[in-house]
Amino acid sequence: MRRIDRLLVPFDTTSHWNIRYGIQIAHAFHAHVHFIHVRPMHARIFPFRPLDGSGDAPSETLTEKERRWSRERMLRHLGQFPLTGVSHTLTVLHGMPAREILNAIRETEPDLVVLGTEGMMKFEDILMGLSSLKIIENSPVPVLSIRPDLSPASGSSRPFDSEPPALGLYAIRRILAPTDFSPESREAVVYAGAIARYLRAELHLLFSTADRVDAETPPGLGAHENLQRLAQELTTLYGELPLVPQISSSDSVKAILDTTRRIGIDLIVMSVRGEKGTRFPIGSTTRRIIQRARCPVLTLHPGMKSSRLETRYHRVFKTLELADLTQSRDGAFLPFGSGDLSPGGARSELFLKHYSPEGLLTVLEAYGIFPLLRKKGFDALQVRLQMTDPYRQRVRVIFDGQEDEDHLIAEIVMRETALSAPGAGVTAPHRPFSVLMIEWLYLQNPLSSFSPDRPPLPGQRFPGLRIGHEILELLIFAGRRLAKDAVTIRPAHFHSAKMYHQQFSCLDPRREGQLIALIRDTENDHLADVSWAIHLGCLRDDRTGNVVSWDPDIQIFALTQDLQNHFLTDAYHESVWREVSACRFSIDWDCFQDRYSRHAKDGGAPLA
Repeated sequence: MRRIDRLLVPFDTTSHWNIRYGIQIAHAFHAHVHFIHVRPMHARIFPFRPLDGSGDAPSETLTEKERRWSRERMLRHLGQFPLTGVSHTLTVLHGMPAREILNAIRETEPDLVVLGTEGMMKFEDILMGLSSLKIIENSPVPVLSIRPDLSPASGSSRPFDSEPPALGLYAIRRILAPTDFSPESREAVVYAGAIARYLRAELHLLFSTADRVDAETPPGLGAHENLQRLAQELTTLYGELPLVPQISSSDSVKAILDTTRRIGIDLIVMSVRGEKGTRFPIGSTTRRIIQRARCPVLTLHPGMKSSRLETRYHRVFKTLELADLTQSRDGAFLPFGSGDLSPGGARSELFLKHYSPEGLLTVLEAYGIFPLLRKKGFDALQVRLQMTDPYRQRVRVIFDGQEDEDHLIAEIVMRETALSAPGAGVTAPHRPFSVLMIEWLYLQNPLSSFSPDRPPLPGQRFPGLRIGHEILELLIFAGRRLAKDAVTIRPAHFHSAKMYHQQFSCLDPRREGQLIALIRDTENDHLADVSWAIHLGCLRDDRTGNVVSWDPDIQIFALTQDLQNHFLTDAYHESVWREVSACRFSIDWDCFQDRYSRHAKDGGAPLA
């Protein structure tokens, strides 16, 4: 399954089961555990006495004495648990628990958060309960929620202080993955499939007909077919899994809880989906399942960052007017370009016929890109444009006013072009689509250095900026501004293609299937190793034994329904999954060791 190298386990002196589950997972995956304790910040009006007994108003920061006392207290609590052989660290913070824990998640980028849900069951602990809900809702990584009153799975007879076996203290034999066939729930089902394969567990797929939005459609219509398709996709991805599809006429909460009790489910895996117009921070179904289920619940928030960026950027998009985009340094407005693709037209003074240099600065400020860069330590930010070719233009962002490679932060090459794709119908003719093509996207942080946690990737002179999601979303909105049918990009390396694949799809369904298969077959290995191995020619086709060269297809984010229809057809879907089923890839690690060591001896210069 997907690598779990780093765990984050928030805790206090009332925490027990989430610590034990964190330890079992660390043993199973040889992962490092980052324990984090947040001493809550109290309001100044709150009637309590500080540790020194002075009776003064509480401080906003911990003294060294208070921090040392809290750390020693937490170490004593952790000393009750079997941490022998587990790599772990402890951090003590002070502030609002949810905020500090979420900041730690963003900074440390764990693969999984193991969270105790103390307080979600009792009214008097409502503050802690809301903190747990806020973390579950806002975490960009999966969260495993552990109720404080859970007991070991029925099949486990091992004592708490014994050394865990390879798969942990508690046997997870049955996993439940509810689905409504939405993209969000599908991603949770795929994640559940990966866990089931790793643990050799039985995977139960559950669909509730009672929550169908379309009341005119007979309940259950198409559910069997959709479940069958989902089961086939899981089998294609993970081999023969023990799958049990189920359909319930009860509402989703009752169906999930009844199935959990009846079958003896050991783990529920589901997506977090907030409900607009409700007062709850996460979807009501998810909240009630976490509160009531008698087993751990693993929640994912698929596309959380992209969806939130889209919402925020959409507000900015509506506030920016033509005058903001075309303003010049002297306050005048440059002539607005037509944006068509006809050759031989008059050359526009605007970047992509829409943006003046000052307009681009306004855009980068308004969408929050420059504020993000300043937080990373970059000052005197400037934009440089190259527009000698009206249909292939370059933008570079530099800092400290120096235009050299050591002061380059971002470089993007874009052009307007036409793309052919099948029309909506089976017999519909091809038609050209107007697209914004990203030919080159390079982001780097010259103020940072490579480390074991952030090794160099192919093509990198410096570590990345870690604002790739923001830049991609900004480019998508640029495509909307230019009234394009799509934004397209051709990834230079595998690590880029894997990131883009969260939002973009390959135009060719066969190439989409090959990319899905490649991601599947390399998910247990470090992304840097895989990307270098592919770049150095060490990827093999298991069917033929031949070397597979990296020759990526363009990846597309469709902006219009006409082009979106191409990716929604049964023909596209079936072609994708035929290719996933047929493809098997592997890395020749001996080849990788030899070629990468030679590359390192030659100076380790980045290979573009």
